[in-house]
Amino acid sequence: AVVEGLSPWTTYAFDVQAEDPAGNLSRRLSLTLRTPDLSAPRWPADAALTAEAVGPGGLTLRWPAAEDDVGVRYLVYQEGRLLTTLDADARASRVEGLSPWTDYAFTVAVIDDAGNRALSDLTLTVRTPDVESPRWAEDAVLNIEQLRPDHIAVRWPEARDDDGEEEKYPRP
Repeated sequence: AVVEGLSPWTTYAFDVQAEDPAGNLSRRLSLTLRTPDLSAPRWPADAALTAEAVGPGGLTLRWPAAEDDVGVRYLVYQEGRLLTTLDADARASRVEGLSPWTDYAFTVAVIDDAGNRALSDLTLTVRTPDVESPRWAEDAVLNIEQLRPDHIAVRWPEARDDDGEEEKYPRP
């Protein structure tokens, strides 16, 4: 027998018994199964991954809802490493522990409850801001190396910036 009109990713129970002309019934054969879902989730045509509240140590990623005929989950990746898996109602994820003045690549993938993954992922590269000014040591001074009537040569110590790098500021 062929049963039509079923819905994807739905559980159905079937029972069959044989009956002879005298009305005697066989034992019941039973089967419970879940129909497959072969369609992958889809992002809206204009879907984009965006970043909000971007600071030197963190940011919030935001995305639109994916479309699918069964439930979905969102997988959030940073530099190819899975950060978190969120349920269908999620549209944002906060990422902390970032370093200032650094580029980070983020990806959000969508997978449905049947294990189908959307054909494309949403991606975004974000540079965290450098919000702290370079700092001189308390005893830092400018040193004159050459003093002539037509020019002067000046030297200064290195300054430290919040990215952890020692650099000379201002640059000559």
